[in-house]
Amino acid sequence: MWKVFKACAPKHHGPKLIEYRGVNLVFLIQVKEDLVSGKLCSDVELVWLEDGSTAQVLSKRDDAWSVSVAYVGTKEVAPHLTTPKPFAEWDTEDVCQFFVERDADVLEQRRAYVEIHKNKPWVGARFSGEFVSQARRTRFVDLVSALEANVKLSGKSPAKSFVWIDLFGVNQKHAMHTGQGDSSHSDKEEEILSNGLHNAIRRFGQFVVFFDSWESPAVLKRAWCVFELYGASLSKQKVNVMLPSSEEKEFLGALRNDFERISAVLGQVNSAEAACFVAEDKAMIDQAIQRNVVGGHATIDAGVTSALRVWFVKVIRTQLELSRAEGKTSAVQELLYTGAVLQFEQGQFAEAQAFSDELLESLPDDSVQRGLILNLLGNIARTQGQYTKAEELFEQALARKEQDFGATSDQVARTLNNLGDVALRNGDLDKAEQSLERAMEIFVSLGQSESATSSRCLTNLAAVHMERGDIQSALGELQRSLEMKKQFLGAGHPSVAFTLNMMGRAHRLLGNLDESITAHREAVTLFGKVRGPMSLERADALEALGVAQMERAANKEALESFEDALEIYRQVHKGGSKVARALVQVAEAAVATGNTDDRDRAKEATWELKEMLRQNPDLELSRDKADAVAALDLELMSNLAYNGLMGGERIEDVPSLELNSNPLYTPSIELMSNAFMPDVMDPPPEMQILSDPPPMMQMLSDPADADKED
Repeated sequence: MWKVFKACAPKHHGPKLIEYRGVNLVFLIQVKEDLVSGKLCSDVELVWLEDGSTAQVLSKRDDAWSVSVAYVGTKEVAPHLTTPKPFAEWDTEDVCQFFVERDADVLEQRRAYVEIHKNKPWVGARFSGEFVSQARRTRFVDLVSALEANVKLSGKSPAKSFVWIDLFGVNQKHAMHTGQGDSSHSDKEEEILSNGLHNAIRRFGQFVVFFDSWESPAVLKRAWCVFELYGASLSKQKVNVMLPSSEEKEFLGALRNDFERISAVLGQVNSAEAACFVAEDKAMIDQAIQRNVVGGHATIDAGVTSALRVWFVKVIRTQLELSRAEGKTSAVQELLYTGAVLQFEQGQFAEAQAFSDELLESLPDDSVQRGLILNLLGNIARTQGQYTKAEELFEQALARKEQDFGATSDQVARTLNNLGDVALRNGDLDKAEQSLERAMEIFVSLGQSESATSSRCLTNLAAVHMERGDIQSALGELQRSLEMKKQFLGAGHPSVAFTLNMMGRAHRLLGNLDESITAHREAVTLFGKVRGPMSLERADALEALGVAQMERAANKEALESFEDALEIYRQVHKGGSKVARALVQVAEAAVATGNTDDRDRAKEATWELKEMLRQNPDLELSRDKADAVAALDLELMSNLAYNGLMGGERIEDVPSLELNSNPLYTPSIELMSNAFMPDVMDPPPEMQILSDPPPMMQMLSDPADADKED
């Protein structure tokens, strides 16, 4: 994609290598027709090479052809190893290289194509029309045809419909590589990239992205395109997706009855792995993200996934209206289900509830889908902290699933896992243990003892055993769960970090302090990568790390961990209880170091805490049940935000309504050991910081106070 952006760049007197003027559809259609007919680039012969790359034929001999490959150079190939590339198959990169860049004025003046032709009737005003994001290896004919269909649907005139496409708006050949080796030039380019691109997107009327394939869109694999999509999300632009006509029918069918394939599309967003044709471009984008985006690639991925999910829901609503008008009951039910799940993942719980309620009312009493919907309603209630209601819904879902699928089906096991989860939250350990053990028995009988879902069941069982004081059993279950999560969800999944953090606490309670510190450090690092350096999850892991370091007498390191956690809590919780508790921990660690400067820091933390308590005398410093519930919700929301990023974990019981499809997974609602916080003693009115005070915290020495996973 682009090489430099100047929407908000400093004024300059050189050639305008980029211009934010669009071209109208009449022009694009003419280019397409002239290309396909051979009129446009009749002197250019392109071929595909064995590796799928495109090459221009420069000269021919009987035994070898001389060809040129963009970004690679010239080489000789055997003629029988090439395949002719007809004009109708040319991609946008080909059109840019052999039509736009060969324009005599572009070559001579080193300006953007639309800047040179800005007085032509087919060039629009700056920032007018739609910003179009497309991958350079998609077929130009498909792109223009999709734009035609989009304009026809809107009822606009092709002559008055303008779109900004980078191959016409950027002088690709000269925009980037005019100052290589000059660090100030590179810094300026990154500044323009970081600010100019997203500001330009904000100024356009609409943002459109072209999916050459709905199931495996090239744009999600290109770094520039993903960065553009993030810009649209950042500027609150609604993302509209265009598809080739050949893809639309299958896509609409998947919306109705193949939710797994829809989920898989969202799972392809991975900006860290997205590529560029030029390595320097990728390095510059990554550097800009690291410097300017809090949370880095994880934030980019979450923004893009969210924007796409919003578009999916928009299409579903449109199709719902059409299906209702046409009296297609089955289609309405299928769309309601998919829409409910997508809106649930988007955090739009009221809308998800409305879709689910409507669907439940429309289903006949004997429908096998009722159990699935009841389970989804239970998930919605659980996510909103309505645990009693969630337990009732899971009980109803369990009864229906036992009736419809059999008492030993995987559908029953999944709902048992959910039921055990909410029973644990409600403090009913016996019910939680019974439900979870029965779920595991079913998974084992079905040969699913090692799976993503059974790994969550194991973690929940570990939380029950920790709550009962059986730490050794809990640690063994956590180790097995960790191995399965890495295998089935991926080593970079946030659920892996939660399990690592819980293992760290289990090791600490058993006195294995080195293992505890190692596990907590791994959790801190992983949370930083997948949830961002200022995420609440990372702060909780830092706090747990500090506790283990204190018990190891690594007091200076503990102080650093608590200070880092405090900084995050200040931003996330402002003056909340976690800030207060972190101040207590900072004070205790600062005193324990024995360093004079650190004792001064302990004084500061103590006085800040006393001021907080003066302003809010009801501030809760102990880790009570309410705090446990908040911690549990944290993991649920963390996994919801992560849904679709790695493609492995989905909301439980969200298969398509085709009941023979593979069931999808629930976000792990496992219990983290930091859910119950260590009790904190109220500081005495006149705390003597300069003398060694008694410990200010009870560090969970009693297994009965064992924490639980967020």
